[in-house]
This record gives sequence, structure tokens and C-alpha cells, in this order.
Amino acid sequence: MRILIPAYEPKDKLITLIDDIQKITDTPIIVVNDGSGEEYKKIFDQVEKKDVKVLNHEKNKGKGEAIKTGIKYLMEIGEEEGVVSADCDGQHSPKDIVKVIEELKKSKNDLVLGVRNFSQKGIPFRSKFGNIISKITFLAMTGNKVTDTQTGLRGYSKNIFEWLVSIDGSRYEYEFNVLLGIKEKGLTYSEIPIETIYEDKNAVSHFRPIRDSILIYKPVCKFVISSVLAMVIDIILLLVFQNIFNELLIAVILSRAISSIINFICNKNFVFENKEKGNLFKLLIKYYALVVVILVLNYLILNFLYEILGINLLISKIITEVILYSFSFIIQRRVVFKKNVK
Repeated sequence: MRILIPAYEPKDKLITLIDDIQKITDTPIIVVNDGSGEEYKKIFDQVEKKDVKVLNHEKNKGKGEAIKTGIKYLMEIGEEEGVVSADCDGQHSPKDIVKVIEELKKSKNDLVLGVRNFSQKGIPFRSKFGNIISKITFLAMTGNKVTDTQTGLRGYSKNIFEWLVSIDGSRYEYEFNVLLGIKEKGLTYSEIPIETIYEDKNAVSHFRPIRDSILIYKPVCKFVISSVLAMVIDIILLLVFQNIFNELLIAVILSRAISSIINFICNKNFVFENKEKGNLFKLLIKYYALVVVILVLNYLILNFLYEILGINLLISKIITEVILYSFSFIIQRRVVFKKNVK
């Protein structure tokens, strides 16, 4: 078993963290210097003097790449158990790191998550809000719940090392993609509670709210873009065909047929990046079967909310669309455009 710490422009807290870890466990530590620059050389020199293996990136590549670099090294030296990845900024206590190590050894799960309690006092608002959004997004994308999708304290079994280095993502989105992929691959995970630590309101974090959030939620963003594009095309074509044929039914059918084909192409190649060849007809069948199912569900849910429960029609329509939007994303991702996972 090893402990892996990705580090970019670390403070002296990294030295303190390593000292505290070594006081309670003899588990070997690996630190990845993610292109921190010459001014941080003194810190990494001190780290090496503590019998810690330091791997270096010449330039900053991101947390995801740092984790992959560490795992590749473990594969080279033949690590036989697994690795626990922890942040370098003091957010994870040594005792919690050891807890994850013990859980990974004991449970034999593929992934162990150290999850934080965001309901307690003293948590920065951006962290609470980010966790809520991340949990909702993950639930919408997979249909499954994870208590803390953004935790950086994770234990990885050696059985998934090869898979871990193949996952897309170079920065903070990498860890989110691991969670998405582990569901698709049918692997097991467990959660254990850990202490929630935010010193100086997490001021030393290198997380960039806008850029990194876009990377993390990229699949959902692309799905929204594709859906809006299809809607705009559908409206424009409806007006064009109505003007040409002066027949609403024909205009509706033609505009929807063309916009749905465009939506199919965008979702296949841009949103879900399904590049597999030779199964286009099967994908089309599944896609249009989903279109029919959503059309039926749209009517049933709307009818139930409006006619039976007596909810305002506009509110009923909004609720229906939100439900079906999430449903459509999940089914398209996990059924229609699901890629073969090796």
C-alpha cells in the first residue's frame, strides 16, 4: 500500500502533513510535483529528505495527470495492494488517511471514498454550494447517489490501476470522471466519514470555480448545448416549412424529423463521444425508441400533475421537462450511446 500526494505550489503544510503521517504509519509516501516551479524546489528537497519518493512534472499538467503519473509509477514497481490519494493542503488529517488505507485493505472494494459532512458550521459557502451542485449533477448523470463527489481522499485498489490511467481528464474533472466510469464498469465502492477541514476558508486551493466547474460538468453542458441547438433548428424549420407548404402537420413532422437527426448526430459524436462504427442503425433504433417513450411520458406526467393534482399548467410543464430532461440524459448516456468499457 502507498500514499499518493499530488502537489502544485505547496506550502509548508505539505511538510507538516508528511511528518504527521509518518508518526502514525509506516506506509510509503509518493509526492508528485506537478510543475510547481523553481521557487518550490526547497520544499520538495525537504520532502525527499524524509524518505519520500518525489516524481516531477516539468510543467503544470493538473491534478488528474499527477494522479495518473503516481499510479503509472506504482504499476512499474509492482505495487501489490493499492494506493490512497490525499490532498497536499491540509484538508485531510493523517488519521483519516490511515482510516481509508485500513478500509481499502479490509473491504476489498475497488474504490474507497473519504466523505465530508457539509452540514456542519464553518464550511465555506462555495464549497457547500459546489458539493450540492456536484451531487445533483452526478445523480442526474448516473441515477446514483454519492455523498461527496469532490473528495480528494480516495483509496484505489491495484486491480483498477490500468483503468485509472486510461480515464479522460487532466485536472479536477478527472476525479469526477472516475466516479462516472466506476458505475459504468460495474466496480464496487464504499464511503467512510472523515473530518471536514477548511483552514483560512480553503484559500490555498488551486480549484478555479468557473474553468474547473465547466470541465467537471462538461458532459451536461454539452447535452444542454445540443438540446438548445436542436430546439432552435426545430423552430426555424417549422417556420420555413409552414411558409412553404402552409400545412402545420407537414411542417411539424418535417422540422422535427430534421432537428432530431441533427440532435442524434450531435449527441453521438459531440456529447457522448461514441465513435464506434458499424452499429449506427442500432443506435438510431434505440434513440428513436427513447423519443417515443419520452413523448408518452411527457403526456402522462403532465396529465397527472395538471389534471389529477391540479397544479398550474406552466409549473406542471416545467416539472415534467426537468424530470424528463434528466431521464433522457441518463438513458442516452447509459443505454443509447453507451460505449464498450474494456
